[in-house]
Amino acid sequence: MFLQTSTCLQKQLFIADVDQESQFLMARRSRAIKNIAEP
Repeated sequence: MFLQTSTCLQKQLFIADVDQESQFLMARRSRAIKNIAEP
């Protein structure tokens, strides 16, 4: 039982980490696009 919950927790943490990473990359991309758009 404990093993299952810890694996589930790790999965959730991993998903949250990936989500943060994708948000960060999206923000960086939009900033880069802005920089290109504004000379």
